[in-house]
Amino acid sequence: MLHSVVAKKAVKLNKKYVIHFFVIGLLGGCIMAPSTKPVDTTSEPSPPPTTPVVDTLKQEERVPNLSLPNPKISLVNTLLGHTSSVRSLAISPDNTTIVSGSYDNTIKVWDLATGQLKATLTGHSSEIESVAISTDNSTIVSASGDKTVKVWDLKTGELKATLTNHKDWIWSVAVSSDNTAIVSGTTDNIINLWKVSP
Repeated sequence: MLHSVVAKKAVKLNKKYVIHFFVIGLLGGCIMAPSTKPVDTTSEPSPPPTTPVVDTLKQEERVPNLSLPNPKISLVNTLLGHTSSVRSLAISPDNTTIVSGSYDNTIKVWDLATGQLKATLTGHSSEIESVAISTDNSTIVSASGDKTVKVWDLKTGELKATLTNHKDWIWSVAVSSDNTAIVSGTTDNIINLWKVSP
């Protein structure tokens, strides 16, 4: 009876060892399991084992850390002023201004720090689908369902240009990082590239 109890514990210990060994082998890039082949004691002795490759990586370097803390995000302001859905937002590269485009056909310019409304830009005859700000913080570009792209002075709110080559609803607009190009895309599968001259 005593022999039976000891054997049962040995099996349990052996199972723990195999599982633990398998996990470590998997993390190291290979799968290892104990051999079940019986040992032949009558054959010639096996050559000495080669030097094992030592895995110098720590476990945290092999396994991605999936328990990183969540970023600390808190609501600091709510901006009210549009009378219909807000469809697009942009923040100026100098982090001073928010520009919003809405289905009320207007573009609004807000102070990022205070949330104060600085200007309301009107000129589109249909919903605003997309807005963008140039990297030099001087220009707003807007795209609308009225099939036009409009270019505005960010500081004064003045309309500088209206681009009218599209034949369908314009959904998206972007400005190149060097501010020399504008791209706009429409529902008719067309992207227009516009060159901006100084």
